[in-house]
Amino acid sequence: MDADILNPLIEVLFHSEGTDTLNGPLKKLFEKLKLLKFVLLAPPTDILLNYLDSSNITPRNPYNGSNAKPLEDLCMNSYDFIASHILLYDSKVIKNDQCVMESINGKTITIKRVTGNGALNNGEMLVITPSKNYNTPKKMLKIIKMDLWHNFNSYLQGMENYPIWYIDYPLYPNIIKNEFLTAFDRKLIETEQYSDIAQPVNDLENTTKDQNHKIRNISKLEPDISQSDRGGFTKLIKDDRVIWQPLINSYRATTKHIEQAEGLPQAIDENQTDVNIEMVRDINCDLFEQLKDEKRYNFLSHDNLMELIYEFIEIKLHDDIWGRISFKFTESDFDFSKLSNISVNKLLLNFYSTNNFKNFKLHDIVMMEKKISRAVTYFQKFINGITFQEKSTALIKTLQILTINKLTDADTLIGLLSIVICRLKVRNLKSHLFYLQNFAADPNTIKFGILGYSISTLEAITYYFDHISHSHKADLIAFCDKLHNLYDTILNNIKSLDNDILSYRSQNGESLLSLCIINNKMDIFLELLTTYEHSFPIEDILDDSDLNGSSLLMQACKYNNYVASEILVTILKNSCNEEELRIFLNKTDKFNRSVAHYFNMKNSILILTEFGNLIDWELKDIKKLTPLLTIFKVHKVNYNESFIKILFRVVLTWYKIHNKPFNLKAHVDQNGNNLLHVMKDYINCLIENPELCETININANNNKGLSPFMVYFKTNRYDNIRIILKNPTLITSEGQLPFLITSTNLYNSKVNHLLATHFLRTLDFAYICLHSLRFNDPSSSTSGTSLAWLVDISILEKESEFPTSHPSICRTKTLKLKTIKSLLHHFIRKYKYSSLPLKSALEFCNDLIKSNNSISWTSNRHFLPLSLLIDKLEIQYNLKLISNCLNFLFITTDFDFTLLFDELKLQAFLKINNKKLKESNSSNKFSHKNNSDQTTELSKAYQPEDINAIQTFIKFNLGELENFKNTITTIKDVSILIKYKIMDLNSSQFFFQKNTLKIGINNLSEILKYYSTQKPLITNAYTSRKFYDYNSYDYKVEFLNKLLENLIFFEKLVCKLYYDFEDLSNGTIKTWWYHYGRLLDYEAQYNKHYPNRKIDINNNFESFNTMFDKRVNFDSITHFERNIILNIKNTSTLLRRFNNKIKFLHENLAIELNNFMNFKNKFIREYIIKFSTIEVIKILKDNIIYMDSIIARFQIATDYMKKN
Repeated sequence: MDADILNPLIEVLFHSEGTDTLNGPLKKLFEKLKLLKFVLLAPPTDILLNYLDSSNITPRNPYNGSNAKPLEDLCMNSYDFIASHILLYDSKVIKNDQCVMESINGKTITIKRVTGNGALNNGEMLVITPSKNYNTPKKMLKIIKMDLWHNFNSYLQGMENYPIWYIDYPLYPNIIKNEFLTAFDRKLIETEQYSDIAQPVNDLENTTKDQNHKIRNISKLEPDISQSDRGGFTKLIKDDRVIWQPLINSYRATTKHIEQAEGLPQAIDENQTDVNIEMVRDINCDLFEQLKDEKRYNFLSHDNLMELIYEFIEIKLHDDIWGRISFKFTESDFDFSKLSNISVNKLLLNFYSTNNFKNFKLHDIVMMEKKISRAVTYFQKFINGITFQEKSTALIKTLQILTINKLTDADTLIGLLSIVICRLKVRNLKSHLFYLQNFAADPNTIKFGILGYSISTLEAITYYFDHISHSHKADLIAFCDKLHNLYDTILNNIKSLDNDILSYRSQNGESLLSLCIINNKMDIFLELLTTYEHSFPIEDILDDSDLNGSSLLMQACKYNNYVASEILVTILKNSCNEEELRIFLNKTDKFNRSVAHYFNMKNSILILTEFGNLIDWELKDIKKLTPLLTIFKVHKVNYNESFIKILFRVVLTWYKIHNKPFNLKAHVDQNGNNLLHVMKDYINCLIENPELCETININANNNKGLSPFMVYFKTNRYDNIRIILKNPTLITSEGQLPFLITSTNLYNSKVNHLLATHFLRTLDFAYICLHSLRFNDPSSSTSGTSLAWLVDISILEKESEFPTSHPSICRTKTLKLKTIKSLLHHFIRKYKYSSLPLKSALEFCNDLIKSNNSISWTSNRHFLPLSLLIDKLEIQYNLKLISNCLNFLFITTDFDFTLLFDELKLQAFLKINNKKLKESNSSNKFSHKNNSDQTTELSKAYQPEDINAIQTFIKFNLGELENFKNTITTIKDVSILIKYKIMDLNSSQFFFQKNTLKIGINNLSEILKYYSTQKPLITNAYTSRKFYDYNSYDYKVEFLNKLLENLIFFEKLVCKLYYDFEDLSNGTIKTWWYHYGRLLDYEAQYNKHYPNRKIDINNNFESFNTMFDKRVNFDSITHFERNIILNIKNTSTLLRRFNNKIKFLHENLAIELNNFMNFKNKFIREYIIKFSTIEVIKILKDNIIYMDSIIARFQIATDYMKKN
């Protein structure tokens, strides 16, 4: 989220100039802030607008909507709330990669970095840990974004740009959501939920709601006991150990005989191995009788108490009971481990019988396999359960899963459950059955209803395997042994395979054809299809899929089996009509992926060319990825340009068949990345395709606010950067920030040079760009190399400046920041009266160089030091300031910038010339000198008419500069206002989208339906798939950011020049007139008292002092005359000095004015007019593309409403 005036905290601090605010409850706050440098921590706007202060809410005074203040009111009236979110900028103390800062009300926070999916820089995220005096419920707050607020009010004067850090939660202890602002009843609205794994179908899909209700009432498998009651009983029963422990010991005493005789089963008495069920029931009754009259247990009804006691005793005696039961059935249990890989067809013979062959559909078998796979999971819970309730619940769930609508007869259910038991290699099956038959709390529950039916089914399976014939058992075991060496079995009998082998399906639901594709057994695959064509009809090939829902063609693509793909394509092409092909190709697996989601260059060329126009290219999987997104984002395969061209040609054909334009917004993932974001190479196939480029917005941002261009930069995709920079619709202002600061290990000179070259060629008035500021990595420095700041400087060469053959070649050179500092120092001395903010730039360099010792490096050199990460925006701002200053000097001066390409030569030049300039400046200072020296140095004195002419010149230019300054200031303020209003619009759309998507209002038709009927919305698959990915348009403000930066710089130039002229007019010249007036007074006074020696200042001003020396004998004159003469001499000396100063200032300001006018014309023509117009046109084109997509959505929604 960007800065916006909707945020009440930002609004009250930066956008409130009314007397009510400044003189109201926050008067004390604004008096403190007036000259302070501070950072604002801005909580999310929606929380400040939609949450309440709950500090006044207590159990006796519950929330009723009136006793809780909105947080918005705290932003307007609470000094402590606002002050807690304002940090003193100069209070930073950085130590051990942590930064401590203090708020203006004395609280402290600690800032540290965490790695992960952060929004700030290369996977870094800054988090805030508030001190205890904040008393906030969240112990760690994320800094979501950092921004600079361009200040345009008059009451805050501490900084030009105030840092704003957006945090994810307010620094306030008590807040609750304002439920009165909820627009829709979310409880009544169904929404589709997606996850990374397929959601299972309803376990009770074959049982009606009434039946389920009866089942629960009969079996009592879901006791109506609250967690608090259960917890209270558990706590009390532990304290009553003296009551129940003797009862437990009495049962365990009978177990010792079993343990002692465990190795000699023939010597064990039958009574010793008896489970003694009646004794367990007696223990429960005895404990119940002792506890039911205890007052401590009065909070439980007798039924609940009895149930909890039974469960408690069952758990305590489980090991003893289970040992007796398992020992009892040790010899008679069936060994299922030898049948673990049994196939469905061996136990479900009625499905494969010749009588039912005409009605046989492989689709039913595939569905059954999926049920078996899920049932295995639940039956494992049955085996692991230690209580009757756990086992019975798991058994019922298992049978409900296995129940299939058309195949629900008892024999089928027994066969399915048998397969589950075999695959789990269940041990002690009779013991589990015995436990269910004898340990129900109420014996009647196992005689009726679904539980009774479930136990009977398990009993039938036990009986079946107990009475299975030796021959049939041997056949089953032999068949399973064959399956261990399946391929050898097939190869040895390829001409005479029986139906059991041909219809075999693995535990993963894979047929023989599937196994051949997965294991690349193409010789067997072809032999099966040719020799046993009757066993693999086209219907089975279309329906065949594994437990994940992957068809044969999907498996061929998954495992890059090109031969299998080719064979299957040939079969499908010759055997299926278009509709059958369309259904087959768009069939989805459990991840909602079609065959196209598994395409890559190796396996899909033939499928694309033959069937590409039948594939739904907008189908999204559970991760919201279309086939195109999956191809470029998920599959780690190198693609060539020819494959991508074929792919997009096929996709375009599909869009044409469906009479709609290519829609890039349909191919956007959950993170907002479109095709351009995820393509690693060859984006020219997309953005240079004339049929595609008209509907593609290459400036679209993902959820992190990154355009494709920004993603390419972060991932060093040089070729993509080179291609996208050629596109005329690219909004380049989005890419001018990220390469200004970097870490040494992430520095890519090739990419950064490319970006700098494009930036310089885009702006005709820009010739120099500073970028890639970095601190050389301590781990890479040698003993002879000192640590230093490095910066790259790119210069666009001009034919008149550099001896190159091409007029626009850009060269990049790495310099030390100390060298840039020396260069700025040189310019300050050489152009003493320049209007450039060179001193601010020099101060920034000094501060950064001094920070060397305070930099704390992390173990991961890919990350910036914490100090740089916190001050990143300020550093970027100052780097651009230096670039602008150098551009001004490049245009207006004759400095030899070729020196920058040889650092040693430049340093030698600066050393010599800085020394000369220092000496020259010191000799030209206006100080008292001997008269003889002054006479030779001073030029012709200005007369009043000369000064009047200068004043006229100054007055005219002051008027022009003031008008221009006011115009620039107005443009700047309007641009700032437009920027923040656009952010308001983006925020409003974001809040609307966020709230509507949460409750399932995903499209226009649903919104209209909701407001027309005022009924809960039921979203269906069609509307959700078509409209769930609605994204509000993010209006671009990057262009305005760039415009503001340059307007602010230009405003500084105008203001500096204006104030220099004003200082000359109101300071130096005004002082000259003052001394000239005094000199006239002294002249009149002297001529009045000494008429014989009259003087005329206007005629003798040049040699006034020497005239007195020749005409007057100081030893013979009076003291009065001597004083007058000395006053005249001193005043005339001052006038001479001011003459020289005025001349010097006038000439230098005239030069600076001329330079400014030259720069101004270029700036207005090339930037304000040309560049702004180009950028606005790009943004308008961007808007048109977005509006086209909205119109298309509106049309689809309208058509859908007409049909429904």
